[in-house]
Amino acid sequence: MKKLIILALVATTMFVSGCSCTKKEEDPNNNKPNEDNNENTTVITDENVVGEKNVDGIVFENTAFQVTNGTTTIMTKITNTTPNDFFVNNYQLIVTDSEGQVITILTNTIQETFAPNESKTISTPIGIDVSAATNVEYRVNVAEE
Repeated sequence: MKKLIILALVATTMFVSGCSCTKKEEDPNNNKPNEDNNENTTVITDENVVGEKNVDGIVFENTAFQVTNGTTTIMTKITNTTPNDFFVNNYQLIVTDSEGQVITILTNTIQETFAPNESKTISTPIGIDVSAATNVEYRVNVAEE
C-alpha cells in the first residue's frame, strides 16, 4: 500500500510540473537581416545576399544563408530562364561586407545542363563565418585558373 501511495505522489508531481510549462512566444524580430535566431546560429535575410540575381538568363537565389558555430551553409536555387538548354560548368559567389571588402570567393563546379525553366538547389557548406555579408554577386562558367 505504501508503494502505491508513493507511486501516486510521484505521478501527480510529474503531471503537475509538466502541465505548468508555458509555450515560448515567437520572437517577432527573428527575421531581421543578420540577426541571431539562437545563441549559435545567424540566418542572413538581407535581400542583397539572398535575393535573386540574373546572370545571362541563369537566376541565382540563396534560399538559405545560415551561419552556425562559425560554419556557413549556403543553399542556392539555380534556374534557367532562357529558352534553351544551358550548361553550367561552375559558378562563383563573391561575398562582400558593408564596406565592399571581399569576405570570400567560392567556386562551385556542378557540370550540369539545365533545361529551360529547370531549377536545382545546390548546398555549399564552407568553413568560415560570413555573417557580416551584405552582398553576393555571381559569375557563371568561370575559366579555371
